[in-house]
Amino acid sequence: MKLIDFDKQPELSALLNLMGAKLVRLQTGSSWESINDDKLSEILATGEVEVSIEELEGIDLVDGVFEYEGQRVIVYIRDQINKYYSSGYKFHFTKCSTISEAFTYKRDSRYVLSMRTDGQFIINLVDNGEIVKKGLVEPLNVCRNCLRADDYQGYSTATRERKDQIYDRFDLNEFFKKNKKGDLNRRDFRRSDEW
Repeated sequence: MKLIDFDKQPELSALLNLMGAKLVRLQTGSSWESINDDKLSEILATGEVEVSIEELEGIDLVDGVFEYEGQRVIVYIRDQINKYYSSGYKFHFTKCSTISEAFTYKRDSRYVLSMRTDGQFIINLVDNGEIVKKGLVEPLNVCRNCLRADDYQGYSTATRERKDQIYDRFDLNEFFKKNKKGDLNRRDFRRSDEW
């Protein structure tokens, strides 16, 4: 099927004349940027992709959760400091105070966007700026500042005991299921009797 050339339609030309309007070509000052297919392909294939701090700053927040090219993601730092190994490392799902501070100070870390839900992540242990162990698969815990920023399950106003329960029971599978793209965020709605 061939589209009509609207410039050559006498009825439309007559209508334009009747309205005293001129046909003008639309020109915009912006250009369309394509998706970085390499990064998107990598995150879909492996579940993770490294990004710079500048790229991380450009990641969207949708309903308070990081989203990259239409996919919900979490963020963590690939190179972890060896001396904190015994206390465990964290991942982030929102722009909490920890991530905001990293943006402010432009921390030169190897950030990773991840869609993994098994709680196991690939890290490198670093001592004095040098990688001492590479490619370790380690469990990471959720960031407490993310739980507070999102008020996940009422975290920000919970008792210390309840906060510990929420933290200890945080499950990435459950979190991603509840935060599927396109789900309506109930916090944005009120009952009709609340008006």
